[in-house]
Amino acid sequence: MTLALVGQLLGIAAASGTRATLTLLAVVLVARLSDGTVPEGLSFLTTNVGLAMLVAVAVLDELVDRDPELQEIVAVANIGVRGAAGAASAWGVESLVDGSLPDSVTWLLGAGVAIAVHLVRIRVLSYVPDGAGGLGPRTWIAWLEAGGVLGLI
Repeated sequence: MTLALVGQLLGIAAASGTRATLTLLAVVLVARLSDGTVPEGLSFLTTNVGLAMLVAVAVLDELVDRDPELQEIVAVANIGVRGAAGAASAWGVESLVDGSLPDSVTWLLGAGVAIAVHLVRIRVLSYVPDGAGGLGPRTWIAWLEAGGVLGLI
């Protein structure tokens, strides 16, 4: 295992902590477009139906993320979603790049980093005002996060 692989796994897991579905969608798209193989458990996501579902969930996630009231409602569920996406994304990246780490290590690393980043993100966002008309600081932060996740991937 190289330092570059560890950096990729940490980066993809951190991205999952902010934009879980967008990160997983990007990993699956890279696997599909590069003819790479993903783990058997993620292979359904590379089909047209799986990609369509991921796109729909990513759009829904982006909309929910911009609404502080909805975020409070789904706060506990989001911890599980971010952790699962971090584990799945790290698993997918690790299998595309190297495939030498035990799955349990990859899952724990991906889920742990994603959950930690998500919890820090929630804490920081609690200090950010919503703004008026949907164009406040929270909206700009959401756009910057999405762009940062795509750039990181």
